[in-house]
Amino acid sequence: RVVRMITSIKTSGASTMRFAFYLMLILLLVIGTTNYWLYQASTQQIESSLDQVAESKLGGLVSLSGYYISHFENQLLAKMGKDIGAQEGVKYLSIQSGDGGVDFHSGKIDSSHMRIYSRDILSEGTVVGQVKLGLDTVQMEVELTQAGKMAAGLATLSILVLGGVLFFIFRTQVDAAMARAKREQELLREEQDFFTAVMNT
Repeated sequence: RVVRMITSIKTSGASTMRFAFYLMLILLLVIGTTNYWLYQASTQQIESSLDQVAESKLGGLVSLSGYYISHFENQLLAKMGKDIGAQEGVKYLSIQSGDGGVDFHSGKIDSSHMRIYSRDILSEGTVVGQVKLGLDTVQMEVELTQAGKMAAGLATLSILVLGGVLFFIFRTQVDAAMARAKREQELLREEQDFFTAVMNT
């Protein structure tokens, strides 16, 4: 009977450990996938905000540049370029006509922490030049770093909480099995004492 109790405890413990192991794998997979998806969604949103700023600026630049180039308004084009180049977040601006008559530059294209956007300048359906716009990416990089740290922090917290829950479940199962074994031993001892007392009567 004692052997059966010990075997039962070992079997119960092994089953609990297997259950905890598979449950941990499943939960880690779910948590990891969720955190990765949230991080990717956050990075896409951060990067798309910079793209939207670029599209907004390029729309006006391309439209006005096409008009100025086709009407030989080089001074107005240069003034527009200086105004846009002086705006916050703009690190580089280039407006060039296809014939080389217009060649406006502001900033350095090899500057670090910059993303370049380029668009063709159209006039009556014909490409007459090109605009290149370089936007500062420092703020975007800071936000991406913060998003990465947050994702790592959430993953770490999730693992710690998961580990604590699984340890509590496992410890509860083990304690319950040990309590049952102790009760069985006490009953067995009482039975042995009873039979010993009867035989000695």
